[in-house]
Amino acid sequence: SWLLQAWAPNAVERCLQTQCWFLSAMILYWLLFGRTYSLVRRAPLPLCLALLATLSLLPWLFLVVPALHPVAEADWYAAHRFGSVDSAVDLTVTFLKFHPLCYAHVFLFGMLL
Repeated sequence: SWLLQAWAPNAVERCLQTQCWFLSAMILYWLLFGRTYSLVRRAPLPLCLALLATLSLLPWLFLVVPALHPVAEADWYAAHRFGSVDSAVDLTVTFLKFHPLCYAHVFLFGMLL
């Protein structure tokens, strides 16, 4: 899939090796590692702890925000079926599950540790 699994919804939902999607995401992190690490290395401990706390709360936003919305359903993603990229729900679920930007907080969290 030319390392496009994490970047293109059609590639990740219809590829032969679904488990290899993260290899295509690693390219972005590999490119960003040097500069990001030099910033993290110089950061004071209180800032690192504050960033760790903030980054650990980010995933909870995807549970709390839809729950607070008066019209949105908590299980909005249940309409998605694997292999389908036909609707906005399918594309959104695929983006949240596989796109490198949705795992950037994990990448930064690991550096801060």
